[in-house]
Amino acid sequence: MSFIPGCILAKRAASPTVTLLDLSIPSLTFAPGQWLDFCIPTADWIGGFSIASGPAADETIQIAVKESTHPPAHWVTHDSQVGDTVIVKVGGTCLLHSEQHAHPAIMIAGGIGISPVLGLYRQHVIEKRPPVKLYYSVSTEEEVVFRNELEQLIRPNDHLTITLTQSNTWNQQQSPPNNIDYQVGRTMTAFLNDTLLPDNAIYYVCGPPSMQDEALETLRSHDVAPDRLVYEKWW
Repeated sequence: MSFIPGCILAKRAASPTVTLLDLSIPSLTFAPGQWLDFCIPTADWIGGFSIASGPAADETIQIAVKESTHPPAHWVTHDSQVGDTVIVKVGGTCLLHSEQHAHPAIMIAGGIGISPVLGLYRQHVIEKRPPVKLYYSVSTEEEVVFRNELEQLIRPNDHLTITLTQSNTWNQQQSPPNNIDYQVGRTMTAFLNDTLLPDNAIYYVCGPPSMQDEALETLRSHDVAPDRLVYEKWW
């Protein structure tokens, strides 16, 4: 697929360090879990940003961009404006394929890795697929991106765990539903060791390299077959 033009429809802060863009990109087709190769208009630079949209996104695509010194991310965060034109191309093969759709899913996200995980979860909800356990780790409560969407999307038979790795408390105003846990600490390994892991589950892992490696090592120690592990390293 060649690069095609798109336009920024909306820009807003999702956290102190993450910016959300809604893009209008006519005729773009993608699968949840893929990313956009993203060319900025001010320089010959390409950035890769995961698509957070589900399969019913039509011509509006949502991406979340973590602030950094990399020129495309810096441009999105500091210089981009509604109405700007960008040039994009879909990339990535880290998907849940058709033969995996009938399986329960365990989704592990770290930091900005929640973007493709949210896209895949939206796909599960829209297509009424089997139950999902979703684990999301992030540094502080202020950096929890897509929290409202996750809390509203979570189905009664699914389970959502959000943990803060650099904070000791949550600022909870009310008790969460039974299928949502708010934790503190680096609890991913305990989650995978203590959770009843279905024999036929598919595991999708997206996050920083150290977290991803730890998750995959833990799952392999449980003899999870390679064809049930879906991941793609960004860094």
